[in-house]
Amino acid sequence: MAAPALRGSLLALGATRRATAHGPFDVAEFRNVATHRSAFALVRGDVRGDAPVLCRVHSSCVTSEFLGACDCDCAGQLEAALAAIDGEGRGVLFYLAQEGRGAGIVAKARDRMIVQASRHRTTTFEAYERMGLHPDARRYGEVADACALLGVEAPLVVLSNNPGKVSALEREKLRVAEMRPLARDASPFNAHYLEAKRASGHVLGTARADAAELPRAVACTTPRPLHGLPDVLHVATYLLPVGGSIDAPVWVELDAFVDLASRAERIALRGG
Repeated sequence: MAAPALRGSLLALGATRRATAHGPFDVAEFRNVATHRSAFALVRGDVRGDAPVLCRVHSSCVTSEFLGACDCDCAGQLEAALAAIDGEGRGVLFYLAQEGRGAGIVAKARDRMIVQASRHRTTTFEAYERMGLHPDARRYGEVADACALLGVEAPLVVLSNNPGKVSALEREKLRVAEMRPLARDASPFNAHYLEAKRASGHVLGTARADAAELPRAVACTTPRPLHGLPDVLHVATYLLPVGGSIDAPVWVELDAFVDLASRAERIALRGG
């Protein structure tokens, strides 16, 4: 990894080789000393030099990547990007802790609750506006700093369906050679979400007509302390399709909480 070990507020902590379903990657770990968040770069091959570098800038999604939820396309895009870099033999995937388009897991849970309570008449972007949030609060300064630490100076071929992400990267003074869309088919369980993204300018196919119906109604609630635990606020409950097959997932309830004492965000699953 190129010196210096600290670029801006991003501290390079070293790299290890890790096996994945798409072959081995060198995983560089970083720590933002200002936000105390971790970031990672999964590197294949020598990404230095003048040749354009295949690149994916990916934001974390706990529900799809760790819980197996199928109401978004995040995990699918992650797998497709790693497969593309493996096929190219050279590239880098930046993995950033920017859950919920940078607003966090609690805001994401309230977004899903608002959308589901409206029976999908409200989009995810409208829900963020209703909460007083920017529709996409992600920032990509960490990518620019990580590129400098890794010695990536060539233009990037960005694996994304989002022209707004390309513009945001360019605002960080990163050169983008082209945007290469990640084609993923919609499922009945993420059809509403992908249609909202398509309508907002993402490069996606036409909407599916067979979007899945919720198994039961969802109520839009206000934050409230748990009985006997006044420092723990319950902030949202929504329905999450997880596990099983893409055609027949299991619906569970996801509850989101804020621990006022530790300022931690927490989630719990119920049912099944």
